[in-house]
Amino acid sequence: MSDGTSGVPAYLTLSGKTLTLTPTLTSQIGTHNIKLHVDLTPFSVTHTEDFQVVISECVPTITAPTAPTAIVQEVGLPAVTSTAFADYTYLPSAATCGFAFTYTAVQSDNSVLPAAITFDPSSKVFTVVTTDSAQAGIYTVKIKATLDNVAVTIDESVTFTVTINDNCKNDEVTLTAGTEIADSTFYIETPALTTTYSATFTHTFAQCPIAYSLKENTAAYSSAFITNFDTTTGVITISTDSLTFDKVTKTLEVTCTSSLSTHTNAAVSDSFDLTLKDECWDSVLTAPVLTANYPWDLYA
Repeated sequence: MSDGTSGVPAYLTLSGKTLTLTPTLTSQIGTHNIKLHVDLTPFSVTHTEDFQVVISECVPTITAPTAPTAIVQEVGLPAVTSTAFADYTYLPSAATCGFAFTYTAVQSDNSVLPAAITFDPSSKVFTVVTTDSAQAGIYTVKIKATLDNVAVTIDESVTFTVTINDNCKNDEVTLTAGTEIADSTFYIETPALTTTYSATFTHTFAQCPIAYSLKENTAAYSSAFITNFDTTTGVITISTDSLTFDKVTKTLEVTCTSSLSTHTNAAVSDSFDLTLKDECWDSVLTAPVLTANYPWDLYA
């Protein structure tokens, strides 16, 4: 088998009755006249078949997908991930040229991405997370697509922004005037009393995490009558059947803390008195009112 040179062309292999063409060099582009020699040695029979092989270059026209949606993240918060962007497309099709895309991501000036931004080329997803304030800033991310080893890169219309804010360190907690926690009374053996205190406190940046803590008479609260305290919502649930708490008053202090803040007002507290009583002993008896018509009047 030959194209006019000695031996088999480098781009052509023969396995049994199957010819496979794998051109890799631009110098192989063109029309090649091939001779296929068949030699049946035991019968002294030979045959030569002439045919042509045309090798052309696939010059793809690439279409970039819609850029990912901009990402906004805060220093110290859990990871934010993008949705996977659609594949690039090109013509002629993959069935014709057989190219496959390889994806990489860099900044718009082709410098590497900051440590806060990672890219998974297999899933085409970006992840943004950091605890380092030095990573805060606005980044323009560029998605680069390469067809196999062919340096075909698309820059246009495939950039998007990643904004990393560092607001949480300045988050300030305030106690809303007029919504201070009011003193409460709980009657023993009655249904549980549930109160939400989170509305009493506000903070500057809603996206930043806050947590609640609770003290009883300046110490750790007692689970004997506080059956639950939710540190994420500030909800207190009070319930007891024990008469040992009758006529007992406890001072409870709720503190709201902005978890990542270094502000002087990162934590604010409010106190209230909780009085526990036995409902039966707290009741007031009222004497009945007798009428003038007594039963014996019927026999007068």
